[in-house]
Amino acid sequence: MFVYVTEPLSNNQKSISMKKICYSSIFILAFLMVFSCKKDKNSDPDLLIGKWDLDSIRYVLYENDVLSESETSTDDFLYLEFTAGKKFYVYSSQGIEETADWSRNGNILTLRYAVDDEEDFTIFTLTNMKLILTYEDTWQEWREEITVYLTRQD
Repeated sequence: MFVYVTEPLSNNQKSISMKKICYSSIFILAFLMVFSCKKDKNSDPDLLIGKWDLDSIRYVLYENDVLSESETSTDDFLYLEFTAGKKFYVYSSQGIEETADWSRNGNILTLRYAVDDEEDFTIFTLTNMKLILTYEDTWQEWREEITVYLTRQD
């Protein structure tokens, strides 16, 4: 069995030891603050913000999982706008056709038209220039799929 005996530290030695502990603690805290914080992948919805021209909309309707109707349209509206203030606008040649509040959680885009009226779209593609949104709704034996293809305005 070993017994380790030391002499008591002098006040100067205690001061130096406390400074080392203090500096080490500050260094560790600074290191943790800089390197432990990571950004959420989808915390910045700025890529969505802006005006998006309609390329086309594809409507597909299934009855009992059998294709019933399919149509592609290019004239439902002129463009969509997502503002930094979380407002959503649909523009036609007549002006604003629809308004809603928007929010985003990952790739789910929620448009809230009124208190009990909202729709969830899936963001299939979002780049600087392209936005593809999909929407699916079912009721009884019917299933509707809508895909909206958009290009950012210059």
